[in-house]
Amino acid sequence: MSYHASPSERGEEPAKNCPSLTHSPGQPKDFTLDFYFRQHWTDPRLSFPGRGGLDELTVGSEYLKKIWVPDTFFANEKKSYFHTATTSNEMLRITKQGKVLRSIR
Repeated sequence: MSYHASPSERGEEPAKNCPSLTHSPGQPKDFTLDFYFRQHWTDPRLSFPGRGGLDELTVGSEYLKKIWVPDTFFANEKKSYFHTATTSNEMLRITKQGKVLRSIR
């Protein structure tokens, strides 16, 4: 079983939600935006039996290389970058049902 294949190949699409940004006519169209980037999806291949009250796992970004993650991009971007720090700013939480939360700061 490949964990790098999309779970949607099994019939389920990742959820997508993005608030809209609007502009006023005649005003400059450039802006800067800092935000927490969070993604939610379900991958049944990551489900596990809950034992001893263990219902979810919170792991570091090193696990992102081992599982499928959405290939997200921002259309028409001029420039983008991830905040850099001394440690990774990513968190991955997986529930026993295979629900995944990825959070990037």
